[in-house]
Amino acid sequence: MKEILFKAKDGNRTPEIVELLKENRADVKIIFEPKEYHFYRAGCHEGTFYPSNNKYGYKYVVFFISRAKNVTIDGGGATFVFHDRVFPFILQNSQNVKLENFTVDFAFPRCYCAVVKDSTDKYLDFFIDKNKYPYSVENGHMICHTESEDISSADAKFFLSDYDKDVEKGTTIASIMIGDCELPPDAFPADGLRTDATEIGGDTVRFTYRKNSNHLHYLKGHNIVFHFDEDRQYDTFFADECKKVVFENVEINRGAGMGLIAQFSDDITLDRMKIRRKDGRGDLVTTTADALMFVNCGGRVTLKNSYIANSLDDGFNLHGFYTHIEEILQDGLKVRLGHREQVGTNPFRAGDEITVIDGKTLKEKETLKVVSAVLDDDNKHITVKTDKAPVFARPDDFAENPERMPEVEFVDNVFEMCPSIIIASSKRVHFARNRIHSRCAGLRIIDSPRLWYESGRSHNVLIEDNDFINCGEGYDEYTLCISVNAEFECEKDYYIHENITVRNNRFNARNGKIFTAAYAKNVLFENNEFVKSAQFERETETSPYKIERCKDLIIRNNTIKF
Repeated sequence: MKEILFKAKDGNRTPEIVELLKENRADVKIIFEPKEYHFYRAGCHEGTFYPSNNKYGYKYVVFFISRAKNVTIDGGGATFVFHDRVFPFILQNSQNVKLENFTVDFAFPRCYCAVVKDSTDKYLDFFIDKNKYPYSVENGHMICHTESEDISSADAKFFLSDYDKDVEKGTTIASIMIGDCELPPDAFPADGLRTDATEIGGDTVRFTYRKNSNHLHYLKGHNIVFHFDEDRQYDTFFADECKKVVFENVEINRGAGMGLIAQFSDDITLDRMKIRRKDGRGDLVTTTADALMFVNCGGRVTLKNSYIANSLDDGFNLHGFYTHIEEILQDGLKVRLGHREQVGTNPFRAGDEITVIDGKTLKEKETLKVVSAVLDDDNKHITVKTDKAPVFARPDDFAENPERMPEVEFVDNVFEMCPSIIIASSKRVHFARNRIHSRCAGLRIIDSPRLWYESGRSHNVLIEDNDFINCGEGYDEYTLCISVNAEFECEKDYYIHENITVRNNRFNARNGKIFTAAYAKNVLFENNEFVKSAQFERETETSPYKIERCKDLIIRNNTIKF
């Protein structure tokens, strides 16, 4: 393997690394000196990309690794500082890629911190420090100034999240429209806030509610994540159609969107990954969406020895796709991508065995082998040709690809102050020796066919020897959830999840909610220990267990201390 030393020097290093990666696509190791390197938009690779659960479109990419084989980026302890709104890393159609020994940071905050000064039925007053978080207010709009680009509420919805909310006090999240906005009506949620902004002095901005706007009551002094980059246009790492990708000793301090989004990729390993805030800057969050997301990946996904903290959305989210069947063809199916953030993706490959799911009952109806799957020109529909004519499929059913899902090895990690962890795979899942402190449920095993069109029928899960610390404290949820996120006509003796064992775990929580399961069979919950650590004002009587439509579920030999 050829080794190339990338020496430290001042200035924008983007053009050099773009050219270097373009010229060296195989059998190369690029080694950085342990210094600080700066990367700007000027000189980026430019192109159109379709990361799932994000905004597709034109991107500016610094480290673009495409059609590469046996490539290593060894930072040697370096820090990569990114300026401007750019995509730091995209890996596409590559195999045997290793990224190691570096830290990713941005030179400017990717979201702002607002402190509640007042909250009434007429307005919200937020203190936002202009020295840390540059902004201006014009004609009712809020304009956030990044290094080389302004983001105005005239063109985008912003987003609020009460960082200090706990189970006793505080409110929740909301989209906020500030001033007259050019967004189409369907791009703004019905329960969002509609306001006009004015500066009232002392770095304080007043957001006055418009007529018929929803209202939120924030508590004085609470820290609010004020997120101006809500469309998830850029993430930190994106792996698309890759095989055997390793992240080792890689750290993220700041990032817009997700820390990592991997889709349709096989065998992803993260070892000693760190996503954490840099001391002394006052950032509330690390990533402004999920820290780690995996969509219809295969082989094995491994996360071990890692520390993930303070992501605005879930710390870890692994799931597949449901597509919506619109037309039955003589030799296959015409399906539609269900969610707008799936546009431009295709979860089906020749040789895959896809399953048709009844749209009303969620019951599996038949299995078909894919001969070809072609994304239509609208980037929303897929023509799937199969080895035989569909017999039982009907319009409004779902088609999913459960075989294109990974085994999951999730061991020896620490997660702190992330909303939740979602693991939804048809393959073996091993979740062990982790320490989890989450704002919502500690771990969700969930199938979500309607809201997010995310498949997650789980068939072989072992959860053992973990510490769940005060999970659900932000939203009064059960620590461990096995569920289906949809209304459907469940047939008798039909179950979505199966073969799940939860044993030898330790739960410590402020509420009394430990474990909930629905539409599952062959579930064992044993030898776990639960300690309730506190009382709180609005607590209602509740059972530590909530069970709905389950079969062969055993709860035994658990210790509960209130």
